[in-house]
Amino acid sequence: MMLRFDFLRAVTQTRQSFTIENFEKLKDTLSFSKSYFYTSLVGYGLGLLATTSIYRFFNSAQPALLYINPFMLGLTMVMASIWKNFRPLFHFDEDRFIEEQQNQE
Repeated sequence: MMLRFDFLRAVTQTRQSFTIENFEKLKDTLSFSKSYFYTSLVGYGLGLLATTSIYRFFNSAQPALLYINPFMLGLTMVMASIWKNFRPLFHFDEDRFIEEQQNQE
């Protein structure tokens, strides 16, 4: 989802026309920053590290998502707040974005 958000944010910033038909062309030609994708990936890694550390420390297995989910969401939301993109990220709806782009044609 974060990679799609990065991609569609780049499409909006470059003011290019986006349709399902030209998706492959845009995907191949548009160079864009994958900042939210990498942020969530770091959060995933930190969540796995926390899961493993808790398991080793307490010698008791825990569900991995108990740590991965908060780390991914927390880090992504903190960075969105810092980058002043919290509202667009929070209200991101890929289907609505595509419909709006197709209606502009």
